[in-house]
Amino acid sequence: MSATISETVLSHIATYFSVSADQVTPATVASDIEGWDSMANAEIILGLEDALACELDPDDLFELENVGRLIEVFEKRSVG
Repeated sequence: MSATISETVLSHIATYFSVSADQVTPATVASDIEGWDSMANAEIILGLEDALACELDPDDLFELENVGRLIEVFEKRSVG
């Protein structure tokens, strides 16, 4: 069984920052995790685009206020 988009996003972020999976939730914001800066954000998004075979529209990036919103944007793009 393949992972859901939500599971993939949460796992990818936890792995990227070498933190436990329970430290990353839909409510997580960048300031919750040490080292999450604009460069890390770009690398996370590029990695997720590869992992999910889905490219975000640049306008989507302005909507990303937390991990939950990132999940929603990828879910929207994967069906649209």
